[in-house]
Amino acid sequence: MTPRLLLADLRERGQLVALDDEQAHYAQRVLRLREGDTLQVFDGRGSRWRAELVGQPREPARVRLLEALNALPESPLRIRLVQSISAAEKMDFTLEKAVELGVASIQPVRSARSIVKLDDDRARKRLVHWRRLVEAACMQCGRDTLPEVLLPVSLDAWLRQRP
Repeated sequence: MTPRLLLADLRERGQLVALDDEQAHYAQRVLRLREGDTLQVFDGRGSRWRAELVGQPREPARVRLLEALNALPESPLRIRLVQSISAAEKMDFTLEKAVELGVASIQPVRSARSIVKLDDDRARKRLVHWRRLVEAACMQCGRDTLPEVLLPVSLDAWLRQRP
């Protein structure tokens, strides 16, 4: 499978896009890409490009956009998964599979019988983790549109807000 990276602001052929430190580490150390190697980049909003890695190992890593590719179609159904917060590994697995199945958004909820109890600070930290996990799942499965992961709310609050 072609390596993939999530990058923002993909506009035109020939554009050079700088990789941040984390993306550069992933591309050069984890994927072991070298200058001139090709990869796919996507912006999380449905845009996909064939690109090449540019720059020497000690230089800031960049990619050059080579060719716009047809993005995979998203489901016409706008499915929102409302998921009670579960233990770390189970929640991660659920979110990964939800991305692969094509959900449009994920609403974590706190329920009366949930074992996991998150205060506001921990909930924000978990949200950052979940959003990164969703990005990684999109990179892995080839999906070009990131599902939205919402801040956890209580089940009662979610039920009250529904139309």
